[in-house]
Amino acid sequence: SGHNHVYERFVGDGSQFVVTGGGGALLDGIDDQPEAENGGHVRRAAASVHHYLTAHAAGSRLRVEAIAVPDATRIDCFVIDADAPGVELECDP
Repeated sequence: SGHNHVYERFVGDGSQFVVTGGGGALLDGIDDQPEAENGGHVRRAAASVHHYLTAHAAGSRLRVEAIAVPDATRIDCFVIDADAPGVELECDP
């Protein structure tokens, strides 16, 4: 997903694209456009924080959360459903 030390998620062409580069190195900055376009893909989330991802599979769904460290706040959450490709689904609380 490139060499950016940030978290970003883009949506486009029925796919989710995630940049997860918050594992410990010095962080890069991000611009302040909450839905910046990148090659026709719209950014849904961005944060310049150290973080990790969790993924939980259930049936046809995959729920992914980006969690900041050290405070464990949720940066982002999204759901991918194999039975509804390209549909943006809300995360449960």
